[in-house]
Amino acid sequence: MILLYLLCVLIQTNAKSVMPWICLERCDSDQDIKKQIDEIVDHSKDLTAVAFEMFNLGPNSELVFNNFTNITQLLQQLNLKSYAMISSYPYPKDFIVWMRQLFKNPQPFFKDCITWSKIFQFTGFNVDFEPDAGIIPSDADDYVKFLNEFADVLHQNNLELTVDIATWSTLWDWPKLSQTKVDKFMIMSTYTGNETAWLIDFNKAIKDFPVEKIGIGLQTVNPNTGQPLTDQELEFRFQHILGGGIQEIDIWRMPIYQNWWGYIQQFLTPNSQPN
Repeated sequence: MILLYLLCVLIQTNAKSVMPWICLERCDSDQDIKKQIDEIVDHSKDLTAVAFEMFNLGPNSELVFNNFTNITQLLQQLNLKSYAMISSYPYPKDFIVWMRQLFKNPQPFFKDCITWSKIFQFTGFNVDFEPDAGIIPSDADDYVKFLNEFADVLHQNNLELTVDIATWSTLWDWPKLSQTKVDKFMIMSTYTGNETAWLIDFNKAIKDFPVEKIGIGLQTVNPNTGQPLTDQELEFRFQHILGGGIQEIDIWRMPIYQNWWGYIQQFLTPNSQPN
């Protein structure tokens, strides 16, 4: 029994994850959403989770529900984890003020999160707070404290907490965040199209965080050109991801172009070769 338990722990520890984001009505038309949902179904064996737009943070600790297409039941049927996003888009000028209100009085927000989780039965939340102005040094420490409190509440209710972070804001103190109870951090800095910058941020991520606590973010297009990543660009990224022992990749955003799937399969099964 002990050997079986240890084997199960080892398998779980070494399991790799692939999670795309789906933007739903936040970004896409009904026709595009249907195609993206069909892609999730067709490639469900190559995915482990999906994060989807659902909520916003509003003023006075308000959790704002957006009545977007509900895909949680489908994800459950496909045996995929499901993470409801709490977003800062479209980046209102007072967003950092709303965050400070949340830090001071998080309980209404926590209560609403648990209520909605019971309605939709998703795996957890994906927090994507990206204030674009007005950040002061104390905000970073307050964010760390808030995330620990949020993680405690979610864990008590058998829910997970994932958080999107990058290097472009002082809100994200990576060494302090790495010590929190957050289940996983999604690294957005590695969306960059510049390979030198990509490698710098990739190396910072694996230096500042335990590898099991991060997912390396990949954007389906090169943000410098707006064009889908080429095989050469994908090869560069996945070579370092495999070499760095990364256990999770997070893809912004659906649809995932056809040339990705071979690299995704190679990530999940390293002995395979991309088609």
